[in-house]
Amino acid sequence: MQNQKKTSKSLKKTVSLKTYLLSILMVCAVAIGGVWYVRTSSRDSGVYPGAPSYTIWTDGAGNYFAKDAYGNLAFSGTNASYVIQSAIYALPHVLVSLPFGNYPVVSAPNGKIQFTAQQFNISNYLIIPLGSRITLCGCGITYQSFGTGKQGGTQIISSDPRGCLVAADYGTYVNGTSVTKVSGSELEIESIEFYQRTTLANASASAVYLSGASQGILDNVVITSYRQWGNITSGYGLNINNYDCGGCWRWSRLQIEGFANSIQDYSDVLEADQLELSYAYQALTIWVTPYKHYQAVHFGYVENCLTVAGGNDDLEMDCVYVESYRCNNKYYAWWANSSLFTGLVIINQLEVNVLQGSPSSKIWSVYNSQCFMFENVVTRDGIPNFPNPTTPVLASGTQYANTFSQLVEVNIFGGTVTAIVVRGITTNITSGSFLLYPGNTIEVTYSSAPSWCWLGLANALKTP
Repeated sequence: MQNQKKTSKSLKKTVSLKTYLLSILMVCAVAIGGVWYVRTSSRDSGVYPGAPSYTIWTDGAGNYFAKDAYGNLAFSGTNASYVIQSAIYALPHVLVSLPFGNYPVVSAPNGKIQFTAQQFNISNYLIIPLGSRITLCGCGITYQSFGTGKQGGTQIISSDPRGCLVAADYGTYVNGTSVTKVSGSELEIESIEFYQRTTLANASASAVYLSGASQGILDNVVITSYRQWGNITSGYGLNINNYDCGGCWRWSRLQIEGFANSIQDYSDVLEADQLELSYAYQALTIWVTPYKHYQAVHFGYVENCLTVAGGNDDLEMDCVYVESYRCNNKYYAWWANSSLFTGLVIINQLEVNVLQGSPSSKIWSVYNSQCFMFENVVTRDGIPNFPNPTTPVLASGTQYANTFSQLVEVNIFGGTVTAIVVRGITTNITSGSFLLYPGNTIEVTYSSAPSWCWLGLANALKTP
């Protein structure tokens, strides 16, 4: 009996020691990838896998509430901004070491906030503190057709001219002559519509400004002002300007409408699909990096589809649909800054439908045409800028460039040719077929002029 008691006491001590050590391990902070945080399985409360830290709802009579993971009422009031922001600040905090060591380690919120499928009217924009690891999750299908009005899911409606949501950043880090933006948050937003009800303060303001987030996911998100022609608000719908600090994003089912500029994307890494950009003067402004890809992009009622601000790499966009392109002769449909962009934008599987304004051929208005290449085009209104097959041969030794925004085949025959130089390389043949990508050059030296034929290879199909 005495031996059994000793064994029982020993077992209890062993269990207590294991429990103690386990509790120490559970709260022990570890550093991975420059980020200090408390190890958890996911951004949840720990009550059960996927459980939100706070759930926010309204009674529909102007009162807003936030309960914690255990069902306790944590915050309430008639100011939705206060309730939501209080829940963000009250999330469990973790220690985060930001890029560029001169900045201190910050204590930032970490967790998940769930919204019910209701409207939340905010008078002040919401702030995501620098270094946060936050998931904002709504309910319902926010994706909708152009101009159909309010939907039935989660809506955050802002009357603040500064916007709806800001992921805060520290501005810039200066090291000698080098100036670099500093961000560091991780943000996931799912199934939420951000409705900018008040006109944005100025042309540089943004409804959703996420430059302080170094990586994140946007899924089933709408950013809208419900403004159409004659009433479009200035500023940006979505603004991410952190390519110089490694911004890494994944977008899916993203719709933005009613802003002068739908998206400014200066991220570093991006995989984006199912974008719907409408009612905008400039739909998509980007800085090209080698780690970006867009697919299933729908432009509707816009005056400029794509503006390439800069970059030294190529970019591919697949499955692009242009609907009801508007032309006031103010904007080019496709525009590239040739002094800052040295790559090529390849737009593959482009369909054009129902152009508005005149002339319809403005959809093929391209500024710095050598920066764009269209492939597999289907069009109902106008055709791409095809080269004239019977273009006269230039004077001997004159360089001629492909300025037609598509792959071109040049066939050279006849005459007395002594040299053909393609893309700066002497071919050592005096006749034949040569492929020129946009911006590529060809030069023919001859004593008796040959003939040549230029064929556009955009594979364009005009439908009834």
